[in-house]
Amino acid sequence: PWNRTSPQHVSADDLSRLFPGGFFDEAFAVVRHPVARMLSEFHYLRDNGMLASEYNGFSDWLNRVSMSYAKCRFTFDNHLRPMCEIVPSSTTVFKLEDGLDQVVSHLDTLAGNNDGPRFIEPWNQKRQVTESVVATERDIALIERLYSRDFDRFNYARSELVV
Repeated sequence: PWNRTSPQHVSADDLSRLFPGGFFDEAFAVVRHPVARMLSEFHYLRDNGMLASEYNGFSDWLNRVSMSYAKCRFTFDNHLRPMCEIVPSSTTVFKLEDGLDQVVSHLDTLAGNNDGPRFIEPWNQKRQVTESVVATERDIALIERLYSRDFDRFNYARSELVV
C-alpha cells in the first residue's frame, strides 16, 4: 500500500512527501465544525451498519474512538484526524456551514469562465438518519479538546451545540 489511508484522506505531511512543492496549481478544502463532523461520522457509521454493536450510543463511541485515535492516528481511515493535519496551510478553505456556492465561484475564477455546473449537490445530506443524536456538554468538551487546533485554525466558535 502506498500509505495507511485512502488517497482522499491523506494527511498534509504525507501529501508533501508524495508530491513536490508546486506540483498542484491550486488546492481547496471544505471543512466542517468539529462537533457536527463527529456527529455526522457517528450517524454515517451507525446508519450504514458499519458501527460495532459494542458501542452504547454517541458518547460511548466518542470516548472509545478518542482513545483509539490516541493509539493510531489512522483510525477510521483518517476520518477522525484533525482537519488541520489534513488541509495544507496554503489551501483555500471553505466552511460547509457557509454552503458550497462559494466553491462554485472559486472554481469559476480558476477556470476563467462559468460554464460548469452551478450547484454542488451535498449528496451526504440525502441519506436518512434513523435517529438523530445530540452531543452532550461533556461530548462537546471532549471534541473541543481533541480538535482545539481545528477550532483555532478554521475560526470555529467553541461551546456551541451543533446538530
